[in-house]
Amino acid sequence: MKERIAILGGVRTPFMSTGGAFEAFPAADLGRLCVTEALERLGIPVNRVGSLTVGSVTQTAGAVHVARNIALSAGLSENTATATFNSGGVSGLVSLISAARSLALGEVEFAAAAGAESMSSIPVLISGELRSVAQQTSLWKQARSLSRSLPGFRPSRLLSGAALARGFTDPTCGLTLGETAEVLVREFGIDRESQDEYALLSHRRAGEALAAGRLADETISVLIPPAYETWASLDDGIQADLNLQNLLALKPAFDRLYGSVTSGNSAGGADGAAAIVLAAESAVEGTGVTPLGFLRDYEVGGVPAEWMGLGSARAVSSLLEKSGTGMDEIGLVEIHEAYAAQVIANERVFEDDRWSDRVTGRKAVGHLDRSILNVNGGALALGHPPGASGLRMVLSLLHEMRRRGVRLGVAAISAGGGQGAAVLLEGE
Repeated sequence: MKERIAILGGVRTPFMSTGGAFEAFPAADLGRLCVTEALERLGIPVNRVGSLTVGSVTQTAGAVHVARNIALSAGLSENTATATFNSGGVSGLVSLISAARSLALGEVEFAAAAGAESMSSIPVLISGELRSVAQQTSLWKQARSLSRSLPGFRPSRLLSGAALARGFTDPTCGLTLGETAEVLVREFGIDRESQDEYALLSHRRAGEALAAGRLADETISVLIPPAYETWASLDDGIQADLNLQNLLALKPAFDRLYGSVTSGNSAGGADGAAAIVLAAESAVEGTGVTPLGFLRDYEVGGVPAEWMGLGSARAVSSLLEKSGTGMDEIGLVEIHEAYAAQVIANERVFEDDRWSDRVTGRKAVGHLDRSILNVNGGALALGHPPGASGLRMVLSLLHEMRRRGVRLGVAAISAGGGQGAAVLLEGE
């Protein structure tokens, strides 16, 4: 990029478990809260924002173009360019990368990137038979049509499965995301206790960060609908008092007979949103804003779909080579915690030449010290709203880089289908 892209700041909502406090909160409303609050905190007028890109995976029929809905409800100009991305779990980082490209090309001076997700709004699918009945009765508008359609209809065909299960089953390899984690368990020989120990570490670090007030730097409080009398201020998935025995007692979730991936060492679905404001470095002058950091480079890569969780390693390897940066120069790292097994597998790809060659086509980038990895916990504790998780990682990483005086940091995330994305961040 010719001109550095400044990340001015941003905020996120608490991440609330699916079916919980944000159950009645549309994704676009969660996103609007974050975009509005981020701009107000920075003092950037809404009419200076030239583009808004939003990652949102579980879009419903009532909110197909989430970015446009957020832009208009947040008071951005009707001329603001908007785009909604559904790239699975990498959607948030893809929205950030797209915003950076617009800035680098000189198309806009200020841009906002957001991610908004309402996992609670995922619909339940009906069978083709019931859909046919519904369509006929809706079109005919005659009472007798219902009686004509119902004979022979069997209640057992009422539901054909939850959209969640279908949406997170990869059509190219036929595996759910959890089943791809079991593939990594087998390929890398990852034992159950290692997975549970990592999950426990995530919860403990998140609990410590919460108690110390570090998560407050990135999180806003939200009034909970429909009564709007109670505030949500804390991520509700963190279990600071969790112990290894609790985790080891859980049964496998995806391979009941031989598996070791459980609900305890998998990230839970969540509702939530995040927003980040970016600008060309030259545009920051005169605003009075000190950037939180800079987006130095980015990369999107991919691996076979059955190795879904290794997209992060592929993207990081490409990113470091592209930017001419050594792993020993990176002071902090965020790797998305879809599954504990996935994080462990990525660690091994980073440090093992044989595995790195198979996954990335390159020599291993080097050992990843856990003392700099996901230091405030990750999705295993916080939960995972797919469109927002990547941006949450960037915010958390930049705040921690500032606290520690770290110059360079990397955030990476993978998604169903094998895609991965990573960004190289530079401290202010």
